[in-house]
Amino acid sequence: MRPKDCPCDYLPITQMFKSFLQTRPIISIFHHPSSVLSRRAVDLLRSALINPYPPGNDQGKGPLEFDLEITESAPNKDQVKTILSYLPSPSASLSSTFLSAHPSSVNISEDVSSQTLSEIARSNPGALKWPIVVDWNNGRASIGNMDGVKKILDEIREAQNLLAHAQEKGVFYDETPASQQNVKGTSLNHTNNWAVLVSASRYWFNYRHMSNALGMYRTVKRLGIPDSNIILMLADDTACNARNHFPGAVYAGAGAKIDLYGDNIEVDYRGYEVTVENFIRLLTGRMDASVPRSKRLLTDARSNVFVYMTGHGGNEFLKFQDNEEISAFDIADAFEQMWQKKRYNELLFMVDTCQANTMYSKIYSPNVLATGSSELGENSYSYENSFDVGVAVIDSFTHHILQYMEGINKTSHACMQDLFSTYDYRTIKSHAGVRSDLFPRSLTETLITDFFGGVSQVGLVDSEIEAEMDPSAQSTASSSSYQDQVNNSEINAQKSKSNPHEDEDRSHPSDVNVDHELRTAIQRSLDKRQEGGKAWPIRESAALLLISALVGWVFIS
Repeated sequence: MRPKDCPCDYLPITQMFKSFLQTRPIISIFHHPSSVLSRRAVDLLRSALINPYPPGNDQGKGPLEFDLEITESAPNKDQVKTILSYLPSPSASLSSTFLSAHPSSVNISEDVSSQTLSEIARSNPGALKWPIVVDWNNGRASIGNMDGVKKILDEIREAQNLLAHAQEKGVFYDETPASQQNVKGTSLNHTNNWAVLVSASRYWFNYRHMSNALGMYRTVKRLGIPDSNIILMLADDTACNARNHFPGAVYAGAGAKIDLYGDNIEVDYRGYEVTVENFIRLLTGRMDASVPRSKRLLTDARSNVFVYMTGHGGNEFLKFQDNEEISAFDIADAFEQMWQKKRYNELLFMVDTCQANTMYSKIYSPNVLATGSSELGENSYSYENSFDVGVAVIDSFTHHILQYMEGINKTSHACMQDLFSTYDYRTIKSHAGVRSDLFPRSLTETLITDFFGGVSQVGLVDSEIEAEMDPSAQSTASSSSYQDQVNNSEINAQKSKSNPHEDEDRSHPSDVNVDHELRTAIQRSLDKRQEGGKAWPIRESAALLLISALVGWVFIS
């Protein structure tokens, strides 16, 4: 944890030396069973997941941690482009990079965007250099070369050893405000937050389900979870429906004050992409290699995950697009797979549908906290209708939660018990429930921001950047509150809200002592990666962006 007292004239900043501080590496192998080399590579990768790596090395600390994807086909066009950018040096031609033989019948264009290798792989598998192994997180690729595969695994081993060494030395700290440290809140294993928000209903008359999900989306973004850590699934594009009185906009209140759709929304799964299969694959990580990172739930054993679902349901089922159903057993099994694959630290499951509480009745995995809008045999109801839109614009349970969340900011000490204590049948019109028997912590010790807020993680201090404290750098956030929208419809302009941090305790991180041996090892790792290829400058730029964001955060808070 970050020390509370420090000089405010300097700000220690880390240089990122590995990507899986927040996510497990994803390694894909494009494999063909006819290739002896390819079979050896598959065996090596599988062995590294279950046996100590490297074999016979006492310094290796057990198996490696990464997600392995085996695909018995050639990479597609987009993947080829990415793989080429990962290679240490540009190849003379695409043919010499991917092909081991050049028969006259094989003709491959140098324009990667217009042609893939799939045709060649199907007609003449022996013409390709198998295997093609890619580490998507660290920007490394090996084509037809076992030494390259071993190098990828060696880098993961080195990074994981450095992480273990750093944690033993206690030189990692998070950016949780000091006011939240050593009090109620985040467990020691918690380093990042993710949100999965699902509106499972189609059609105009289910407008409220879309606004339910978008209201949650707005809340978690406001509290600090970035779009990169939010998966938004919307089964219908209500905003662009011809019947919408406000084209391109979605409002959760009759006053139509806050556009939940707006210009700042990133929908990851839209329309017919919102299926039970895609939802289960998202949670369990069983994705095809072609699925982009933006559509993946890249969580790990240090992630707190918030899963929110809304739509039409019944006793132990929730409908997807009025076409298929997901059952309470499906949910329970998906969460168990996540736990077994170390895809979450703690999980909050919230569902707003008829008989919602039955959806978490079959869950049996550890560290899960669940809440729902209604009991068995009980309906969930909408909150209010809009005469302009002509339909109900939000459900009562979700409206109640969003209204409460407007009083929460990033440094709030409000706990989950505070939220659950506000459940009232007279306002929600149904018996909202909570299940906490699988959850290890007391609800009074679990902060709301442990699931709804952002968590900024900083790694090893490798350099120090001088930053003069400029009072003018502090800014105020201007946004209209959800409560203003639903209670003050006569107000025509959005109100401005003062900086939520101004009354909170303020502190700044101090320098962290790192022993010389660890500094030297990390610098050596950085130098090796910089020599390795083109991908490192991109990641260095990402680290600089993170540095800028952290400097801005310190100025504001």
